[in-house]
Amino acid sequence: MSRYTVRTDTSSSAASSSAVIRPRFCNSSNTDSNLLARMFPIVAENLTEDGRYVREAVRMTDTFTMKSWDEAVVDGPEDGPRFAHAHCTFSYRGRIEGTSVCDYLLYYPGEGPGLGFERITGSVDGRKGSFVVRHEVGYGADGVRGTFTVVPGSGTGELAGLSGSGTIEGASETMSYTLDYRL
Repeated sequence: MSRYTVRTDTSSSAASSSAVIRPRFCNSSNTDSNLLARMFPIVAENLTEDGRYVREAVRMTDTFTMKSWDEAVVDGPEDGPRFAHAHCTFSYRGRIEGTSVCDYLLYYPGEGPGLGFERITGSVDGRKGSFVVRHEVGYGADGVRGTFTVVPGSGTGELAGLSGSGTIEGASETMSYTLDYRL
């Protein structure tokens, strides 16, 4: 019995900023690769060495835009260490289509840290629902960089069971994000 593996091709031939994931099926002789591809046309899945299918994380990169930002100092002097609360809204374009509401707790002066929770409502790859992410961000003169994780059990609708993590980065009202997720 031949062993098969799935290799992903993330070549930049796509016009969008999203990572394109295409499986290429092969074995040591490549004799059965087209047959296997026709039998199992499932994007982003792996065939393990013992013959089981395991879903692979899907990576995407797109943008989100700040729609509102309402920040207030909670405590501390204006010219010294202080912390603030920010309530903001964002809109998402790309594979995530939708809007969100986010609350951050920020520390000044310096490069962060900032912690926050955000509920995103819309769709991920066409599946509708909502989910919550937990942010850890750093910020400074060069912009914002951060990571986030999907809060377990927060997915609703067709996004129930969503898990994953990602990054945010940018220095303007529109920033980029990545998301590695499983559904």
